[in-house]
Amino acid sequence: MLKYTLTLTSNITEITLKFLLPGHTYMPADSMHATIERFVKRRAVWSPSQWSTFISMAREEPGPYNVTVMQHTDFMDWSSIEKLLPRPLTDADLNKIKWLSVRVVNLKKGQDEAAMRFSFVDAAEVSVLLAVETAHTRISKRRQRGQTAQPKPAYSSRLPISTAKFRDLRRLCDSGVIPVKFRDEYLSLPVHDDTQDCLPETDDEDNIPDNH
Repeated sequence: MLKYTLTLTSNITEITLKFLLPGHTYMPADSMHATIERFVKRRAVWSPSQWSTFISMAREEPGPYNVTVMQHTDFMDWSSIEKLLPRPLTDADLNKIKWLSVRVVNLKKGQDEAAMRFSFVDAAEVSVLLAVETAHTRISKRRQRGQTAQPKPAYSSRLPISTAKFRDLRRLCDSGVIPVKFRDEYLSLPVHDDTQDCLPETDDEDNIPDNH
């Protein structure tokens, strides 16, 4: 996706990703999250549609947060674009990269290599080949000449919840725990019998002691 973006855009010529160390990951966004959490703790959020309003109102100075509400149509499937790009690294090449130790990745427009750093202290970089153009990809490029390939939508419809979760929500609506004015929002959620409920993965940083 990043390589594709650099190919298409004229105003972006370089992208740098930085992976912070566990326990040392404070970023400006963390302050925003704390502000929202303090604001919401004093209020009842009854429905998903309220979240954008509450998040926006959490800050007064220098002004409310600007919230962009995402729809299922905003998420894209990049597999179709991958076929138009040069051949990626082989599994053997990928296994040589110590992915858990990567701290900085730098990509530049027009280059098929990424510069990787495995330390914030050591400035030494390792050049990693992202792709190698083959005859097949050259033919694909000729076929695509004159038109811009676009990634396909990742979802054709809203993601459904499980039948069990829907029953629980309906029960809360029927019992009056969820206010009547939010009933339609919950009962209009898409439902599918094959959808499984799952707990979110544990964040490793949550398990780090405070004195770390």
